Amino acid sequence: MPVTIRATGLLKRFVAPDTVLENTHTVGEAVTQLALPEDIGLVMLVNGHTAHWHTVLRDGDTLQLIPVISGG
Repeated sequence: MPVTIRATGLLKRFVAPDTVLENTHTVGEAVTQLALPEDIGLVMLVNGHTAHWHTVLRDGDTLQLIPVISGG
C-alpha cells in the first residue's frame, strides 16, 4: 500500500520530494522507516488532518511532516 511522504522545512534535508513508502501501516512505522534524527519534533498530518504515532495509514494517503520550531 503506497503512502506518499511530504516533508517541509529542515526535514527536506532528510526526505526526498514525494517519497513513497510501501508496507507501512501506521504513521509511526512510516516515520521509523525514514530514520529521521531523534531530536527533531514533528507535527504529522495525514491527508491534511492531525495524525498521531498510531494513526492507521491507508492506500494512497499522504503523510506530511512538519518540524516543530521553538525560539526564545
